[in-house]
Amino acid sequence: MRSKRLTIIIGFLSMALLIAAACTSDAPEGPRDPTPEFNPTPAGGAAATATTAPEPTQAPAATTAPEPTQAPAASTGPAGNADNGETVFNANGCSACHSTGANRIIGPGLAGVFERAESRGTGQTAEEYVFTAITDPGSFIVDGFSNAMPSSFGSTISEGDIQDLIAYLATLN
Repeated sequence: MRSKRLTIIIGFLSMALLIAAACTSDAPEGPRDPTPEFNPTPAGGAAATATTAPEPTQAPAATTAPEPTQAPAASTGPAGNADNGETVFNANGCSACHSTGANRIIGPGLAGVFERAESRGTGQTAEEYVFTAITDPGSFIVDGFSNAMPSSFGSTISEGDIQDLIAYLATLN
């Protein structure tokens, strides 16, 4: 009986150490990249002045737009760098709780996360859903899982690294 209790205690301590390791980050503390400011011109600002164009001496030649030869390229996924995203994934201890396959560790396996994100019915794109799940993990709790993901990633990982992480997660099928 005593060895069973000891085994359970060791199991809980191991799990606590695993979660603590996943929650720590080697990211340096300090100022974050500034967010660009958007300063639109207010309505009712300076009115455009009318100018008169010189009269043409000849009528312009009729032209036709060229026919497109190819359809526009389809979207290739998130704009981040997937190679750096894999580095961010490993450096921030994500693999302590998430497999890159379908296996459940503490959190859900991440293979096919984009397909699942699109079917959640949140009104968000897969990229938006995954971004929110990383930066505000309490927003979406998958059935059968607890709210165990650290909520600090939105402030400890730069937005560029999060975009790279999202691009990496999009590659997991």
